[in-house]
Amino acid sequence: MDQTVRPQRPLLNSWRVAGWGCLLALLCLPAIAMRAAPSWGFDWTASDFVFAGVMFGLVGTGFELAFRRAGSWAYRAAAIIAVLASFFLVWLNLAVGIIGNEDNPANLMFGGVLGIGLTGSLVARFGADGMSRTMALCAGAQAFAGAVALVGKLGEGSSAWPWDVANLTVFFTLAWGLAAILFRKAAHA
Repeated sequence: MDQTVRPQRPLLNSWRVAGWGCLLALLCLPAIAMRAAPSWGFDWTASDFVFAGVMFGLVGTGFELAFRRAGSWAYRAAAIIAVLASFFLVWLNLAVGIIGNEDNPANLMFGGVLGIGLTGSLVARFGADGMSRTMALCAGAQAFAGAVALVGKLGEGSSAWPWDVANLTVFFTLAWGLAAILFRKAAHA
């Protein structure tokens, strides 16, 4: 009978503490800015802090799961890119909106991108090969949503039109595409 004992990873290592500490510090920044420089425009309510805390908690949990899921650097990098792209897509849409302002219903198209990502990830059980396909679908959906917005002139009234939609579409499409490539690399490693 083999009684080899595997060493346990410490529950709190310096990377985990640093990561969660950074997220907590980011959450504290608006509170500090509200007190130190009220003219900067930070006027958050308690619900804003709760929402930001939930969002940062989801990012931290996504990182934790990615680092526990696989030992491959490619899988981890892909997961980090996917989590951050999801976070920034939600944050931008709710804060200022990608198409026009945050109240423009055309921004709901980007919820479809996130829905594809979540559904595909669950169907693939977070396996690298399935995640690669899911991220490729997210890239296609992101490009499609941006194209619909540009062709349909859905955000035409905004001051940065059409460059805001075009640049952010390219940015997010590239992020999803890079995640797809890295997940593919992890699947074939």
